[in-house]
Order: sequence, then structure tokens, then C-alpha cells
Amino acid sequence: MNLRLPETASDLYHRLDRPCRWPSLAGWYGVLIAGGLSLLLGCPTLAHAALPRLLSVQELNEQAARLSGRPLRVEGRVLLFGRDNLRFKNCRIPFRSKEALPRFPRKVTNVEVTGRLQRVGDELEFQVERMTEQSSDISTYHERRRQLDGKTPERWYALGMWASQRGQFYKDHELLALGEEASLRGIDLERRQTPPDRVALLTRLAARAKSMNLPSALQYSLIHEAYRLRIDALDKATVEQRRALAKDIDRDLPAAKTPLEPNDLPLTSRYAEKPLDVYEAADPAARRKIHRLMYTAALLPALTGELAADSSNGFDVAEQVDQQFPEQHKLAEQYRDQALAHRAGEVDKLTRREVLNLAEQYRDRKQPQQADRILESWLTLRRRRLDKNDVEGLLQVADDYRKLLRRNEISDRLLLESAERNPTSAEVAERLERAGYRLRDGVWLSAEDFDTRTESRLERALREGRVEPGMTGTQVRKGLGSPLSIARSATSGQICETWLYGQAETSRLAVLLVKRRSQLDLQVVEVRQVP
Repeated sequence: MNLRLPETASDLYHRLDRPCRWPSLAGWYGVLIAGGLSLLLGCPTLAHAALPRLLSVQELNEQAARLSGRPLRVEGRVLLFGRDNLRFKNCRIPFRSKEALPRFPRKVTNVEVTGRLQRVGDELEFQVERMTEQSSDISTYHERRRQLDGKTPERWYALGMWASQRGQFYKDHELLALGEEASLRGIDLERRQTPPDRVALLTRLAARAKSMNLPSALQYSLIHEAYRLRIDALDKATVEQRRALAKDIDRDLPAAKTPLEPNDLPLTSRYAEKPLDVYEAADPAARRKIHRLMYTAALLPALTGELAADSSNGFDVAEQVDQQFPEQHKLAEQYRDQALAHRAGEVDKLTRREVLNLAEQYRDRKQPQQADRILESWLTLRRRRLDKNDVEGLLQVADDYRKLLRRNEISDRLLLESAERNPTSAEVAERLERAGYRLRDGVWLSAEDFDTRTESRLERALREGRVEPGMTGTQVRKGLGSPLSIARSATSGQICETWLYGQAETSRLAVLLVKRRSQLDLQVVEVRQVP
């Protein structure tokens, strides 16, 4: 054993065996010469039996129980360094030498040791025969990275896996970041390829990105592109194929079933022009909305494709559209219009009695659905012809929806619309109360919403006869009545009023209210006591 001759043939082998350290031709001659000298000195040489595989500290931890007594090579990060002993980071096995360990001219982070693992009593101990310096993990990463050709994804994946595993083992955030960098480079190289089945490539890359714990944004980008290709190829797809694709989109992309809002129209237009670019630049919230657009593109044509040539089933298709895509309500109304146009030739000319008789005939023939369609067409036509201020006519239509079709939800909606247009109508209020609704702060609520709605800060203040900032002028008058005096001033874009209330002989309550151009009512901004 010789701990102070690092340039024996065996040492040269170790040194050359390190990743990314390739010797010159002169270096190989040095190996051969050292090998000859080693034969003369009786030292290990390259001609000797193959050296054992180099183990990392992590591998040693996992395999130590079955490696006792074998010649081993172990590399890792140094935690403690003594004269004749050392400790590797994250390794409980002590490493000891019978001779003094070599000293290096600079601080060393990584070393390689050769020796044997032996059992001393109940514990394992590594007997060090040789120790050499190794490059740090960061240096090794960059050395390996410089040797990659830039065109082979597998080598980038291998480098990324090596850096990520060591980064996790040593809790090294810098090395973890480098591992992610290499893995992302591999994904990017493979993504640029153009195989016959690009959908399969993107799906495989998304699974790989997930297994490597790469950012979810990248995973969704790959999945999105795969589904975009599948959607673009749906021109001749069957209804079943479209439904299957929509089901897959709902499974893999979040918020696919969440309806869009009216203000999402600009995003819809931009995405239609450049779907891949818009998705790549979108934030998570916008991406969730795009997932909905993709789900719609896959499934909506399957629903609308079931429309009969004469639009006779337009109400059925419209109902499905409203249920699954409420943001497409205008489209659903178009199908209802088409269905009405088909039926209007008969239904439009029928009186109430004639419509009821016709519906009864359909029921006698065991065709209740057709009876309901006739009644729904007739009621829809009546509803659309009503003047918006015709409270009596609207109440009659609402009653017919409830009694003839058992469509309580439509009847309630008509009553609520009428209440918005005619808030003082006693007849509308009576019908709503009969349907289980309750009025609270000018808003009609269902029994469930009325019972579960929590009292707000302003509602509590009104109930207690107090005024707080945020209240409207209407609420202040409701709580305190008319003020003793009102002082008003107007500036560009807003009106300011000060309402004075007498609460005691020595003080008054001054309420400052402001109404800006976009507001319908004054709003309290300050409340104070004045002498």
C-alpha cells in the first residue's frame, strides 16, 4: 500500500476513468510506462484484473450489507477529514487508514477511496488503501456538459438524472437546478424532432417530464400540443370519437369543464389565430381557460351534429348545449329558433285550447315527449311576443311553465326577471314567495340561499341603525331616514354631498357621499360627528 504515490498505473487508471477527463497521446504513453514500472515494483497495474466498479456514497449505503470483504472504490463528498480517517457526507460508515492520508494543496470537496469494507464487531468500517482527489459535482457536471454533442436527447437525460439524483441525495439546490436544465434540454431536443406520430412523441415527453419532476407548465405545454394536433385532425371524426377525446381532455387538463366568462372573448380570438404561441405565453389562469376552449372544440360539434336536417329536435340539442356549455347560450337559442321555425307553421296558429288538446292527443298515443315539445314551442312563442312591461302576461306564462310542463326552474327565472323589471309589483312578489323565495336587501333569494347567506358588515350596520363607509345613499335613507340638510358640490366626473343628521342637542352626524360618473347611486366615503 502506498498512499503518497498518486501517479502509479492504478492511480492513472482511476484518474482517467473519471468522466470527461480524456488524456493526450502522451498521457497514454505515461500509463504504459507507469504500468511497466508497477510490474517491477510489484504494484497493481492496468494489466491487473479489472478494478471494481466505482460506487457512489448513496450506492454504498444501499448495498453495504452484502459488500463486506470485497475490494471497493467509493466516491463522494467529504464531510470530515482527519490524519488517518475521513467521513463522507450522508454516510454513517467510518473510513480509516493504517497510514496517514495524503494532504492536498487546496480544499477538497470530493474524493475517491479504494479499499475494503470490513466488519468490526457489530459495525462496518472501510479500510482505506488509496485516496485521490476528484472534481466537485458542479465541475463534473460542466465537464460532462461540454462533451455532449447537443443533438442526442438521451445523453442530456442521463446527465440530468445524474445531477438530479446527486442533488437530491446531498440536498444541493444548485446541482438540482443543473439537473433540471439538462433534462429540459433533452426534452427540447426531442420535441424538435418530426416523427410520423408526433402525438405519441408529445405524450411520451409529457410522461417523461412528469417522471423527472420538471415544471408542470412544461408538462401541460406538451399535453396541450398533443391534444391540439388531435383536435385539428377531427374533421371527419364520429360523435363517439369526439366524446372520447373530450373525456381525455377533461382527464388531463384542469378546468376543462369550467364555463368561460363573457370577458374571455379576447383570449378566445387570440387563441384561434395562434393556439400554440398563445398557450406558451399564457399564465396558469389563462391556460385553464384555454383548456375549456379545447374541450369545447372537441365536444360541442358532437352535440350540434345531432341536429336534424329540419331542426325539429332543436330544443333537445339546445338543452344539451345549455347544460354543458352555458357560455354558448346564444348558439342554443339559435337552435331553438330553428326548431320554432319548423313548428311555427302549426303551433303559431293554435289557440290555448287547441294546443292543450293536441298535447293531450300525443299523450294518449304514449308520446309524452312530443306533447311537451308542442307546449314548450307554444309557450316560448308567447313569451317572446310579450312586452317587457306586461306583468300579467308574464305571470300567466310562468304559471303555464309550472303547471303544464313542470318546469319550475323556467317559471322561477321568469318571475325573477319580472321582479327586476317591476320591483314594486305585488303580484310578482306573491308568486315568488309562493315559490319559496325570500326578499333580502332588494334581492330575491331561494330558501336555501336565504338560510345560509351570512350577514355582511353593512347589513349588520343597517340592522343596528348605524352608517358605515361603503353604504349607498338608498341604504342610508333606509336606516336613518331623510337628512336635516344636504350640501352638494360637483367637480369634473363626480358629485359630492354632505348629509347632516341630528342625533343629540350638542352634536350632529355628518355623512359624506360621493357619486362618480359610472355609479348609479351615491356611496358613503366618510362618517363623522360634528358640533
